[in-house]
Amino acid sequence: MPIKLIIAFFTWIAFINFSHAQSQLTLCADNSDWFPFIFVKGGKMTGLHVDIVEQALKNINVTLTVTPMPWTRCLKELESGNFDGVLTISYKNSRSDFLHFPIDASVKKHSDFRVSDVSYWLVTLKDADVYDGTAVSVPQPVRIPQDWSIANDLKLLGIQVDDGALSVRANARKLLRDKFGSLVATSDSFKYLVQDEFYREQLVLQSKPIKSKNYFLAFSKKSSVDQLMRQKIWQAIKDVRSDEILMLSWVRQYEF
Repeated sequence: MPIKLIIAFFTWIAFINFSHAQSQLTLCADNSDWFPFIFVKGGKMTGLHVDIVEQALKNINVTLTVTPMPWTRCLKELESGNFDGVLTISYKNSRSDFLHFPIDASVKKHSDFRVSDVSYWLVTLKDADVYDGTAVSVPQPVRIPQDWSIANDLKLLGIQVDDGALSVRANARKLLRDKFGSLVATSDSFKYLVQDEFYREQLVLQSKPIKSKNYFLAFSKKSSVDQLMRQKIWQAIKDVRSDEILMLSWVRQYEF
């Protein structure tokens, strides 16, 4: 076989393998429940972060496999390059030693390429005192949906928490009934809630979040996913997150 044909053959094989590799993405994820963002249901990872990433990858014809496991093990697997990346993770300098993050992850409060900005906001009655960012200014009790991790954070600060209800909407009804205290919501869940004029006229989102972090799809530095593909995926995530109608449909699905 002529040398040129041999070279062309192996180039074609390499291209096929490269294209195949780039059409699939393997991610690990923490197997502990972080409702409504990432949690395991029926042995499968689901939640708002999963929905965003799945849709983004679908839009660019990339298939996704997510494997739930203990968080520490997931990080070790990423260091070894056994997964392409992680769904999802916040930025830390130490993590950037073995993970690729979007270029603005460490410098912007709200990264353009985040999967989401998980901010927990205080919602009060419109005539309540303004929350100034301190624990003592929080109207108590603070009503938080079951299984939201922020409940434990506030309890450790000595704040009285009511986490008996299943949703933000249920807590809004309790707040309006009792006429005292407050509730915690994400910006998306509040936006969904106040589509209803009944809540919009009586409740207000305070101007300072209780807690806020950007979460990313980050890539193992030992993965074969190259820089161009990483940026393409991050851009696809940004595009999905910018679709307000789609985002609100997912919020509704998880009964915020």
